[in-house]
Amino acid sequence: MAHRRLTSAAAERSTFQAMLDAAPDAMIGVDTDGRIVMANVQTETVFGHTREGLLGQPIELLVPERVKGVHPAHRGKYFREPRTRPMGLGLDLAGRRADGTEFPAEISLSSIETDDGRIAIAAVRDITDRKKTEATFQAMLDAAPDAMVGVSRDGRIVMANVQTEAVFGYRRGDLIGQLVEVLVPDRVKSVHPANRESYFGAPRTRPMGVGLDLAGRRADGSEFAAEISLSSIETGDGTVALAAIRDITDRKVAEEETRRAREEADRANHAKSEFLSRVSHELRTPLNSILGFAQLLEMGEITGTQRKSVKQIRRGGEHLLGLIDEILDIEKIASGKMTFSLEPVHVGEVVGEVLQLVLPIAEGDRVRLVAPTDELDVHVRADRQRLKQVLLNLMSNALKFNHVGGEVRITSQETSGSSFQLSVIDTGLGIAEELMADLFTPFDRLGAEKSGIEGTGLGLALSKSLIEAMNGAIDVTSVPGEGSTFRIALPLAEGIGVKVEEADDAGGPRDRAVLERTILYVEDNLANLQLVQGILDYRPSIRLLSAMQGSIALELARQHRPDLILLDLHLPDMSGEEVLEQLVSDGRTRDIPIVIVSADASRDTVKRLERAGVRSYVTKPIDVSVLLRLLDEVLG
Repeated sequence: MAHRRLTSAAAERSTFQAMLDAAPDAMIGVDTDGRIVMANVQTETVFGHTREGLLGQPIELLVPERVKGVHPAHRGKYFREPRTRPMGLGLDLAGRRADGTEFPAEISLSSIETDDGRIAIAAVRDITDRKKTEATFQAMLDAAPDAMVGVSRDGRIVMANVQTEAVFGYRRGDLIGQLVEVLVPDRVKSVHPANRESYFGAPRTRPMGVGLDLAGRRADGSEFAAEISLSSIETGDGTVALAAIRDITDRKVAEEETRRAREEADRANHAKSEFLSRVSHELRTPLNSILGFAQLLEMGEITGTQRKSVKQIRRGGEHLLGLIDEILDIEKIASGKMTFSLEPVHVGEVVGEVLQLVLPIAEGDRVRLVAPTDELDVHVRADRQRLKQVLLNLMSNALKFNHVGGEVRITSQETSGSSFQLSVIDTGLGIAEELMADLFTPFDRLGAEKSGIEGTGLGLALSKSLIEAMNGAIDVTSVPGEGSTFRIALPLAEGIGVKVEEADDAGGPRDRAVLERTILYVEDNLANLQLVQGILDYRPSIRLLSAMQGSIALELARQHRPDLILLDLHLPDMSGEEVLEQLVSDGRTRDIPIVIVSADASRDTVKRLERAGVRSYVTKPIDVSVLLRLLDEVLG
């Protein structure tokens, strides 16, 4: 019986040893005296000792020298209060090999009862490779420009980089093991765990900059605006959510300052636009009378001396009108309100129209014009009217600043496969090199104001803005005393130019018989009323009704049902737009053509009223010939 018991005990020990040898970690049994009583085959690999050499040795043989003095006390405490302690508790433990070197270790403990008393079983795992990987990963985290925080599924912080200290004000060591809610504002702490659980339920990568209004909480309790990206990584301890946190306080401050500055600029631009619109209207109203009556005087019987005086009146008024228009155009371009119709434009046709306009000036100043129109059979992508405006300005300057017997030449060339260059070359005064930098500066006439040559100093500034808005470029070279060359380059375009038929001159008395027509003119300015009455003297078949108030105009329109209504926008009792609205909504007057006659030249106003149903829009000052042609067109 004794032999069988011994055999059975030996078999049990053999079975137990086989179980130990099958474990992946070093397995060591220690008795209450601290002696090693068993060890598995992995112990030899991990510690470098043979199993036989370890048996009977104190366990302190396998711990680092620096902790040998305190280890017996820890061992004694464990045997007094034996318990199972699993691996992975984050303890910083180490083992000592036979050659005296140390290695980082994870250790689990459990105890068993034997016939010889209690034995503590320690499983020891060499985590050198893991520590190297963790060190590499930590170095990568520390190299990141943002705070990097790793959070386990239970919400504990398991890793943090050096930037975390700068962003949140905590030491990394103090954060490890804490709930991540320590880093979120108090106002969202209650909902954050649910959000965390939702993320771990379906881990995904969420990049920064998704527009969420997020915030972090510093160690001192203060909050900061944050951007956060999320990704998940798998570790030996399970899934870890890795958050990159960026403090964007400075950006938010800059964005707010930019927003305020933009709003202030918008308010300033709006105020400027309102001011220019008001000034334009107030200047155009008296100009309407000046230019209108001057045109009527020229159309009548006056002496030669009087005609010269009237011509001076018109030239002065037109100069002022041109100045108003150029100021408004520059403001529209600067504010992005000017619209362009970019289409294929035949260069030769536009140049031909400009030459016809400036030919009388050239003949009067005895300056020769040279333009090889056969070389201008090219289409560029531009706004036809704006291009004509630019060329007219350049040609006018070339003539004004030339000399008797001089020359103005237009040349052209393709500068590349997609661009066309047109040059205006003069033999005039030229421009000093030190003045070239200010050539396109508004109102700077470069001293020409002392020469007696008329100008505003706005033409070149406007031309540059117009060309650049059409995706082109303008530059200049000049030699004082020899002349200047202005070059404009525009993109080439494929297409067929459309020739514009010149309208017949509608000015002057007409003899053809027409049916009598009635016009209602709604205008509160007596001088303007008198001007239109004078214009209609050239259309004796037209009867004029007038009203200086909107309410009276409505009554006259319903009573007389005129063939045409000329409507000003600024009336003393109601706006012209209100009058228009009532006219088009009334069955008695909705079919009457309405033409707006106003000093408000803003494009937005014109478009709005055209959509509201007006037939046409005439801008003050009134061009007599234009108004007469319009009356003939509308009234037949």
